[in-house]
Amino acid sequence: MRTLFLVLVLSICNLSIAQQKTFKQRSNHVVYIGLTNSMYWNNTRKLNDGNNIIKRQFQPSIEVLGYLFSYEINNKFEAKIGYTHFSFLADYFSYFGNNTVYVGGNPYFSLLIDYQPFRKGKIFFSGGLKLSYSPFEDTFIAGNHSAEIPSQTRTILTKGINPMISFGIGSRHIIFNKYRIEWLFSYNHGTNSLKRYEFIRFDPYIVSNLKSYNHHLSFTVRYYFKKYSQDEQ
Repeated sequence: MRTLFLVLVLSICNLSIAQQKTFKQRSNHVVYIGLTNSMYWNNTRKLNDGNNIIKRQFQPSIEVLGYLFSYEINNKFEAKIGYTHFSFLADYFSYFGNNTVYVGGNPYFSLLIDYQPFRKGKIFFSGGLKLSYSPFEDTFIAGNHSAEIPSQTRTILTKGINPMISFGIGSRHIIFNKYRIEWLFSYNHGTNSLKRYEFIRFDPYIVSNLKSYNHHLSFTVRYYFKKYSQDEQ
């Protein structure tokens, strides 16, 4: 009973200390840039002509013009909501010697929660939802009809929204005793396909389809605009 009473007292003290912070002290503006790499979990060998399709798994691209509004819930949790204008994903395929590189990206909105398990530690975990959207549909065609084995690769884009589940691990640092920066390594799992690749072999006629859900890895660096005092570190 005495232990429970001490826990309650400490919890109330921590809550009262946290409530002393104003909205301005809790909030911050964050910008970030990053690298991305698309991932395909389904094996191309399962396709109708998968033995002739080569997918390069590591094809890096960039993520720029990312903004987050950060709000400190308490000493362990921070909520982040934001918008990223350019998040490019690069895909490289080779089909009967025809190389296709598609670099495209959709803007997205983010709703994330960062959790720092140790008060004085640098490591934190991040998780949440990203809503990527495509405002248009289009088809890009590449191929060689005059080759010994005529073939064609089509990149087909559709309109829609792709919710992506995101989770990762990062580390935060205070440099020059006032500026806060973070790096975050995360995996983003798309749930709705807005892009697919169609591989066509004309003789004999074989069609293979590979859906892209925008599963990808990302490595981002965040910069916080508000300066931090010695007490907040």
